[in-house]
Amino acid sequence: MNTKLISIDLKSQFGFLKKIDTNAGIYFTYNIIHRPALLGILGAICGLKGMYQAYPNGVPEYWEKLENIKLSIVPLNSQKGLYNKTIVQYNNSVGYASQEQGGNLIIKEQILIKPSYRIYLKLDVENNVERNLYLNLKNGHAVYIPYLGKNDFQLWWDNFSEIENFVQDYKPTSKFRIDSIFYKEKSERINNRQPQGLGMEIDLESALSPEVFAYFEQLPFEFNDVTGNYNLKSFSYTNMMLPQSFKAEKLCKIENGDTIIQLF
Repeated sequence: MNTKLISIDLKSQFGFLKKIDTNAGIYFTYNIIHRPALLGILGAICGLKGMYQAYPNGVPEYWEKLENIKLSIVPLNSQKGLYNKTIVQYNNSVGYASQEQGGNLIIKEQILIKPSYRIYLKLDVENNVERNLYLNLKNGHAVYIPYLGKNDFQLWWDNFSEIENFVQDYKPTSKFRIDSIFYKEKSERINNRQPQGLGMEIDLESALSPEVFAYFEQLPFEFNDVTGNYNLKSFSYTNMMLPQSFKAEKLCKIENGDTIIQLF
């Protein structure tokens, strides 16, 4: 196996990553791009079939071919992990849209404004599909036009970088900070000295500083084998220093810049 660790910056003027748990009156969006959506974008770039072609027979081709890729997501130009959002309203006037409203369905959507993410990918260039993905990302080429959630919101990428020096399965020996979003396999009890979701002791004085933040979001991680819906994981994103005892799996340390990410 010949693996390469690369990074790119994904950018779009707008984005819509629909939450599937509600559609009453308004469609909401996830704040941070999630793994199934990202693999769908990568599938478009290297020419794999998507959700439309898979329905109703099974999982899409991009998931079958790219499911095992390890990746990491770092929000860029966010406000403590958050992106600006707005609500748009439009009419769906096809005849079958809404019998109750005479075929005219009024839709409200929450959309992201200028979302951007640094994406790290660990690719096996001996695998034909992953090698094609590597070359397309490097050369700025896409087989299908990639978009962020809707085909109205086309995206692009830049800042391709191939990372030479990194440590896989990194084990911190002192306090550390994770620069990407991350999850924990096992939750720990939270006491009054621990922020909700992280499960760790912190210095309350430093945590109350206006520069310190902790953001939490349940994000899709994979497809459920039975229902075909998303399986979710609880992700965190913070600039807090974490104690050495904090158990985060699959860490990777990039030696140039001293960056620590989680590859999942």
